[in-house]
Amino acid sequence: MEKQFKRTLITTALPYANGPVHIGHLAGVYVPADIYARYLRLKGEEVLMIGGSDEHGVPITLRAKKEGITPQDVVDRYHGIIKKSFEEFGITFDIYSRTTSATHHQMASDFFRTLYDKGEYEIVSAFTTKVGASNEFKYYDYADIESEERFNEYVTQAKSRSFYDTGVNTVYGDSLITLSTCAYHTSNERFVVIARKK
Repeated sequence: MEKQFKRTLITTALPYANGPVHIGHLAGVYVPADIYARYLRLKGEEVLMIGGSDEHGVPITLRAKKEGITPQDVVDRYHGIIKKSFEEFGITFDIYSRTTSATHHQMASDFFRTLYDKGEYEIVSAFTTKVGASNEFKYYDYADIESEERFNEYVTQAKSRSFYDTGVNTVYGDSLITLSTCAYHTSNERFVVIARKK
C-alpha cells in the first residue's frame, strides 16, 4: 500500500547570487520541481515549494572583486535578478528567500542544536578563519579532539552561536555536518564547526 503524506515540502538547489540563472539551471532543477509541485496541487494536495539565493561563498567575493564593488552589492543585485527570472518564467515558489534572512540563520542553528542535543552528532573539529585584503583564507585558530582544553572551549561556543549555513557531506564514510557563523561579505572572520554522526 502506498504511503499517504499529509503535505509535501519541495526544496530546490540554491543558486549562488553571483550571476543570473541560465537554461541549465532551469531545465536541471527548477522546471522539474515546479512540474511536480503543480501536479500535486492539481491533485488537491497541500504543497510548499521553497528556494532561495545562496548569498554566502567565495564566488560572490570573487565577482565583487572583479567588478570593483562590495559583495553585498553583488548579492543584492543578483538576488533580485534571479527572483525576477523565476517569476517571469512562471516557476511557482511559495517562498523564495535568501540565506541572509533571519529565518535561515535560525533554522540552520536549530538544525545543528537539535541533532547535537539528541546525541546524534559529536563535534570533531572547530576553527576560525579570516579573509585578508587579498581574499585569501587564513586559518588563525584551530581546535580538534587532540587539543582537549581548546576543543572544549570551542564546543561551548558552538552551542551558543547562531549559524547561518549548514552543509551535510560524507567523507571517508562519515556523515559530517559543517556549520559556519557569518558570511565573508559581512565580516572577515568566520567560526566553523565540523560534527560527525555518532
